[in-house]
Amino acid sequence: EGGHELSIGQWQKVALARALMANSRCVVLDEPASAMDARSEQTLFGSLKDRLEGRSALLISHRLRSLQIADLIHVLGGGRIIESGRFDDLMAKEGAFFEMFRSQLRQS
Repeated sequence: EGGHELSIGQWQKVALARALMANSRCVVLDEPASAMDARSEQTLFGSLKDRLEGRSALLISHRLRSLQIADLIHVLGGGRIIESGRFDDLMAKEGAFFEMFRSQLRQS
């Protein structure tokens, strides 16, 4: 009584904290900031690589800007990998990833 329910973004932060605190060698993050406000998302991705030090992570995201921290990006199309590389390399290639990224920039 008199309490408040957590927002979806706050629940997402709790789930992320649990995942990052677990002593696992591999972490799967599927749209980890989808319900967060812009500031929280920026904070998460600004420190995520350090928090995952020494572990592997699979980051699934449609927000392509968040993939700048990735060591390797795979772009899927038609159920197959159509491009792979580092963020800067994929941008320089001006292929599918570049076009999707540019499209997202226009929408924001």
